[in-house]
Amino acid sequence: MKHAKKLLAIVLAMLVLGSVVAVPASANIPLTGTPVITWQLFDVEIGLGVNFRLSVTANMQGGWNTSISYEWHEMLSDDEYIIIEGDGRTSIQLRFDEDWTIRTFRVVAYNQSDHELPWWERRHAVSEDINVTRSSGIPEFTTQPASRSWRVGSSSSSSFWAFVPGGYQHSQVWQERMNGQWIDVTTAQSMSHIITSEWQSRTFRVVVYNTADAHLPLLERRHTLSDEFTITRDTSYPIITQQPQNASGYFNRPITLSVHAHVENGDPVAFQWYQMSGSTARRIEGATESTLVISSSQRVRTEFRVTVYNANHPSARVHSNRAWVNVTNNPWTTIILPVFIALLVVFATVAAIGVVFWRFIFPALFL
Repeated sequence: MKHAKKLLAIVLAMLVLGSVVAVPASANIPLTGTPVITWQLFDVEIGLGVNFRLSVTANMQGGWNTSISYEWHEMLSDDEYIIIEGDGRTSIQLRFDEDWTIRTFRVVAYNQSDHELPWWERRHAVSEDINVTRSSGIPEFTTQPASRSWRVGSSSSSSFWAFVPGGYQHSQVWQERMNGQWIDVTTAQSMSHIITSEWQSRTFRVVVYNTADAHLPLLERRHTLSDEFTITRDTSYPIITQQPQNASGYFNRPITLSVHAHVENGDPVAFQWYQMSGSTARRIEGATESTLVISSSQRVRTEFRVTVYNANHPSARVHSNRAWVNVTNNPWTTIILPVFIALLVVFATVAAIGVVFWRFIFPALFL
């Protein structure tokens, strides 16, 4: 009996120990059903007349499957709030009016099963205060347009990134400085130019303004000026003055393609010819002159292109237009000569027949 009691005590101890070990880690979290605010806004700038939305995100702790409802409050004075939205939404939409300077909000997220209780008795979480102030409406740059050098024939493009705090829209006017004055160029989002051989260094800026002020003179609008930037012509790139032209030729006869080019700053120019197949360029070994001589024993139609580059700065390079070369049969050897030989054979045959005929009719003439 004594041993039986001892054995029973050991078994009970093992069962208790086993139940403690089997408790999952999540059991250490109290299953209170209380929401937790996981994301919210804090200080917000809003523009006059702009609709805006405040929102929060909350999760239910403890694995509860109950929905979360929300109640939005606005501060009247220190620690005194009124309910402005209580239908359970995660966000509210407001509009900034003339009388608005600063307003403070908060949101209470609560377990929906406690809806009948006063909010302070519900299982709930209260967000930090959200301060909403009136934006100045002055644009701010995040990326300025930059000074660049472009080669002749290329299209320059200048752009920027900007925003207006408070949800306002912004517009822009690109300007060029000419004779000490700023002249409007375009109102497009970006500015483009084709660089010509006459292009000198030119200076620009962009005026970004609050679209709500579009009715005012440009510099009376709420605006921000970009840094001044220059667009210059890069004289280290070659300029092609004569492109390769399409050409035709015959079997085993030379066909010549040529290109004329120079580097504006006087550096030496170099060449490399390529045979094209669609978008694939095959480098032609040894073809490094301004002319390319082609000779083919096959009837083909082949496309070629030449890359012209600055010999002192090989990265400064341009590609020519493509030129087709047609290699065909020589009509003299394939048509004219065979016809001529055939005619000679016919004439010789007719002459021989004539001689036989006349010799048979008038044999005396051949004695």
